Amino acid sequence: FEAELFGYEAGAFTGASKNGKVGLVELADGGTLFLDEVGELSPAHQVKILKLIQEKQFYSVGGRKPKTVDFRLIAATNKDLEKAVAEKEFREDLYFRLSVVPITIPSLNERPEDIFPLLTHFAEQFEKKYNRKRTFDNAVIHALLAHEWKGNVRELINVIEHAVVVSSQTLITMEHLPHSLHRKKQVQHVEEHGKMKLNDALNELEKEILVKAKKQYKTTTEIGEALGISQPSVVRKLKKHSVF
Repeated sequence: FEAELFGYEAGAFTGASKNGKVGLVELADGGTLFLDEVGELSPAHQVKILKLIQEKQFYSVGGRKPKTVDFRLIAATNKDLEKAVAEKEFREDLYFRLSVVPITIPSLNERPEDIFPLLTHFAEQFEKKYNRKRTFDNAVIHALLAHEWKGNVRELINVIEHAVVVSSQTLITMEHLPHSLHRKKQVQHVEEHGKMKLNDALNELEKEILVKAKKQYKTTTEIGEALGISQPSVVRKLKKHSVF
């Protein structure tokens, strides 16, 4: 980890390149350093990252002189770091160093309106990767909209790639989806709405979301904040679907 992040000097350890290696921190000087899955850092590595952020200096592995860098830091994690801090699994001082401008990305289950755009986007990528043109049957789209995405966007990507790879025909149907999408609830949803046009299905899904939000929140402002849309948009959509 330290060799990749901070680089190392020639002969710093067994198997090290005789020319040494520049680390990611040094490469990010004047730019942006992105640390993914920062919640998985060991206690020892948390200390080193904290020192790097505070001092903007580091030592390469085997090095004796500090190197100074200036970079923008972006960190990401799927863990609840506040909970990890409370449970003494993550350093509180590092948490506050990282959480200057926090951005929370809701799970896919909280933003079902993004499923279809993501489906289109990744389907195009895999069509190019495997050089095969594919379209999705309406029943498949309904199943994807109804699925509980516990694995979030990564699970959706996996499902799309799976369908593109295993299908031997242009049209992807339910038989090309993993078994996890053939649950009783989803099959029933597809049987009820499988013959609907896509726009009608999306409108129905939008109405279902609005009905649930209307029951959960007191004002249209709160609904807008929860769904990530403006208050006027909420009012317009409520009128559109006759949700009172």
